[in-house]
Amino acid sequence: MAQNSSGTGFPTGPREADLREELAETRKELDRRDEIIAALSRKLDECALAARTAEPAAAQAALRESERRLSAIFAQAAVGLSEIAPDGRFRMVNDQLCSLLGRTREELLRLNVQDVTHPDDLARNLPLFTRLVETGEVFSIEKRYVRADGSHFWAESSVSRIIGADGEALGVIAATVDLTERREAENRLRETRDEAVQARTEAEQASRAKSRFLASVSHDLRQPVTSASLFLDLLKRRPLGPQERELVEPLASSIDSLIGMLNGLLQVARLDAGIVTADPRDFLLDELLQRLFDEFQRPAQAAGLRFHVPPVHLRVRSDPLLLELILRNLISNAIKYTPDGSVSVLTRVEDGNVVLDVTDTGLGIAKEDSERIFDEFYQGAETARDHSRGFGIGLATARRVAALLGIEIVVASEIGRGSTFSLVLAQAESEGTVPSDRRYFGIQGLAGCSALVIDDEPLVLRGLEVMLKSWDVQVHAVRTLSQAKELFRTLDRPLDVVIADYSLAHGERGTDVVAAARRHGTEAAILLTGDTSPERLAEAERSGCRLLHKPVNADTLGAVLKAVCLK
Repeated sequence: MAQNSSGTGFPTGPREADLREELAETRKELDRRDEIIAALSRKLDECALAARTAEPAAAQAALRESERRLSAIFAQAAVGLSEIAPDGRFRMVNDQLCSLLGRTREELLRLNVQDVTHPDDLARNLPLFTRLVETGEVFSIEKRYVRADGSHFWAESSVSRIIGADGEALGVIAATVDLTERREAENRLRETRDEAVQARTEAEQASRAKSRFLASVSHDLRQPVTSASLFLDLLKRRPLGPQERELVEPLASSIDSLIGMLNGLLQVARLDAGIVTADPRDFLLDELLQRLFDEFQRPAQAAGLRFHVPPVHLRVRSDPLLLELILRNLISNAIKYTPDGSVSVLTRVEDGNVVLDVTDTGLGIAKEDSERIFDEFYQGAETARDHSRGFGIGLATARRVAALLGIEIVVASEIGRGSTFSLVLAQAESEGTVPSDRRYFGIQGLAGCSALVIDDEPLVLRGLEVMLKSWDVQVHAVRTLSQAKELFRTLDRPLDVVIADYSLAHGERGTDVVAAARRHGTEAAILLTGDTSPERLAEAERSGCRLLHKPVNADTLGAVLKAVCLK
């Protein structure tokens, strides 16, 4: 929704523009009323001056001329005008005021202001009128006037005092403008804004409900997937015959696909949590491209596709991790939607910038879908029920991350001939070598390390325990905070690391276990979480521990263990 000039986020379409135009016209009418009041005041001052300074005959002539002009102003004014005696009786009214009040001039001249003022507004009006007559303090008031038929309408009256030649108060002059149209326009504008606020509130509530649902589903799925992934990693490390491998490899592919979907949900949750920020710097693009080539070469081959990522020897300025996230989503999406042919990541320099193109020879995108493909959970009609290609959140995530980097993803596609997704990056100007942004670790060298593993899911706990023991790590496995505290009291030396599930049973937190471990001398800690709610992710990030998201694979866990235990 586009923001208006006040930054409120309310709609600024034709309806509100019309309402604002109506209000502007009403304001012009009020300005015209003020001009009339000023003219009347000048004429009355002229009358008083003539009466004080001129000879009697000349004074009478000047007075008649001023009265003639005053009558002309009264008759021709586009607002309601009236001269009112100090006691509130009408002395003089114009046709416009008669029309507003639905009364003849003769009727009004037999009435006073109180007779045509709504009873509920008299308490506000009378003190102002009295003070004006006594002190000359002008006032303007919005009140309801009563017509001859008993109906009422809102109007604004500006009132000034008339002073005679001797300085006494002769009465007041009032200019009245009907506010009905302005009030109706304001009410319609208020209703429009209320509708916009309600719509925005409902959208925000729906978004929060969606986030909570995704977090709950993701958390519940991550637990069994984590244990399955760990046991599958252990199984793959054993010698297997051809028949067993025929069963294990499709299972591993299915698990990897599910992990990819869950990680997509995690990326959305991290964006919703506001814990993803851009950190632009200069880096060698080839290092990033090499990592992507190593990651996607095997999936592309498995899909029967050629995967091209030519070296470029260029330096760019961006956030390498966020750029890698965008490209990973684009490449993964290209492989999923390309039945045969190739997927390429090509780079060129154009107008001093570096342009990255992720190009495929796949299905292509219909023109009407070119924007919708960036909506969360949207898939084209031909693949909408094929969840082997994901949930439709990869491109949505890529666009949101691109917005954090201040860049745009541009799509060019043709049905049956493939698609190209392009990014324009700033080319780095500095010289020299930029260190690599990542370090890779194997899983050797952990023998003799000691670890506490705590998780309330028995299968996950067992999988972690078996995996760590396969690396010759001394493992203590517990399921509750009280068991962990009891263990700490029995140890004769601090453990090397604590690996704790973030959300434990009965409202306990892995951070509580980490705090207890640190009181017993163990500083290194790894938090595992399957909770993708924005609030939980933000809390976990603030804990100061290394954070891994379930399902975690053996290579990632081993690398992080080496990083925290052997530093």
